[in-house]
Amino acid sequence: MDSLLSIGNEDVRFIGIWGMAGVGKTTFARVIYERIYSHFEIYCFLPNVREVSKTSDGLVCLQRKLLSLLKIRNLEIDDVYDGKKKIRNLLCRKKVLLVLDDINSLSQLENLAQKQEWFGPGSRVIVTVRDMHLLVSHGVCEKYKMKILNSSDSFKLFSLKAFKRDQPPELYLELTKSMVKYAGGLPLALEVLGSFLCGRGLSEWKDVVANMSQVPRNEILNPLKISYDGLGDAEKTMFLDIAFFFTGRLKVDVVQILKDFGLQPTIGISLLIEKSLITCGGTCQKGILEMHDLLQEMGRNVVFQESPTDTSKRSRLCSLEDINQLLRKNKGSECIQGIILKLSDSCEADWDPEAFSKLCNLRVLIILCNLHLPLGLKCLSSSLRLLEWKGYPLQDLPLGLPLDELVHLKMHCSKLKRLWSGTQVRILQ
Repeated sequence: MDSLLSIGNEDVRFIGIWGMAGVGKTTFARVIYERIYSHFEIYCFLPNVREVSKTSDGLVCLQRKLLSLLKIRNLEIDDVYDGKKKIRNLLCRKKVLLVLDDINSLSQLENLAQKQEWFGPGSRVIVTVRDMHLLVSHGVCEKYKMKILNSSDSFKLFSLKAFKRDQPPELYLELTKSMVKYAGGLPLALEVLGSFLCGRGLSEWKDVVANMSQVPRNEILNPLKISYDGLGDAEKTMFLDIAFFFTGRLKVDVVQILKDFGLQPTIGISLLIEKSLITCGGTCQKGILEMHDLLQEMGRNVVFQESPTDTSKRSRLCSLEDINQLLRKNKGSECIQGIILKLSDSCEADWDPEAFSKLCNLRVLIILCNLHLPLGLKCLSSSLRLLEWKGYPLQDLPLGLPLDELVHLKMHCSKLKRLWSGTQVRILQ
């Protein structure tokens, strides 16, 4: 970061700090601010720009706060355009340190720090964002990507919040490891969980570790959901599909599948990466799509909230309990778009043999476990586009398999003896 700041250089620099929600962008920016502000004539930290900007005069208030540091008596700002003009005219000869925290729109940047020429030689403008493309659009060349904490630093931060020291008592060591693992290196989660457990007894800790639903999850998931809420409908669909079905897969494969679903994943996945909702390791095309566990949990919680009490009214299912509840009753659903079941152990599913046929909008069915079907399976949904069933237990495919619509079929380690003649599936394994 020091090389990006290059304090002492007389050029004007805009530096962007970007990363997922809760990763510590604001804290990092504050640390930098406190360390270097003495090098500047005017210094200002504007926190929570996104929230402040929601009010009708929010941007004017921020402009007013910045210009108040000049201590000019009776300085008035008529509107946001007047504020822009005054910032440009009054700060262009001042060496300024300005931190704009939590920017989420280009208009915020344009009204608070539109150009380098607004500030005097040696000035530094630091911007924290979740969406990297905002930095690109504003011409911010210097970018610093925030990373999650490593295991050692995660352990220390959690312990400081939970025990007010950097190591847990011996009795709490294994429980601490479990909580740190759940947080996945995300400072927000480590702080929320540590503060929640601070001062609680050993039995309470054990209860929480055994049932994570007792932790204040909304304090963690709601900040993560802000980036999701800012997506368009198509991007929301892609995010939820990746969260449920396609994490850990090659980007090129996911792009093809989502195209077959009628989406535009080339730009859509780029947007999700820019907004710090997914990552792509490796090369651009051959990389693996990954998602932080808590972002995945946030996505699954979004779907749960579609209908907390009725599984048939949710768009996607991934728990055995919910899937059993849906398929045993055979009451059908127009809402279910995808089902995925991953289990490490074998299980027996007494599903109604015709239950899938009543899921009229089911496009994804993924079974990745040894599943026994004592009642058999007569039909599948006619809208199915992707079918993956590892260890499929029957010798024949069920009726109603939409061969004209099906574009992706994987039946590894199955007991199939007969397929079909005629129609070819694009991806068949």
